[in-house]
Amino acid sequence: MSVDEALKQADPAEFAVAVLDFCLGDETAAPIARRLEDRGVPFVFYTGQARNEAILGEWRHCHILEKPSPPCELIRAVKAVLPDELAS
Repeated sequence: MSVDEALKQADPAEFAVAVLDFCLGDETAAPIARRLEDRGVPFVFYTGQARNEAILGEWRHCHILEKPSPPCELIRAVKAVLPDELAS
């Protein structure tokens, strides 16, 4: 999916949480993440970039999970960003 397509789908009524890969071809998921933050949708970055890379500087406050990670780590990260009533 492209950044433009993802932005069209970033409606909080459609989902409770998002998992974003940061680099999307020549683009990044930064516009998507900003839209989700503005709309109060929690998200996790699941990315090939190291958390300390400059490209992720704006997102240090977010959950950043580096690829590859075991599925249980991804599940744990998603649960960590969900509101309590949805995380159980």
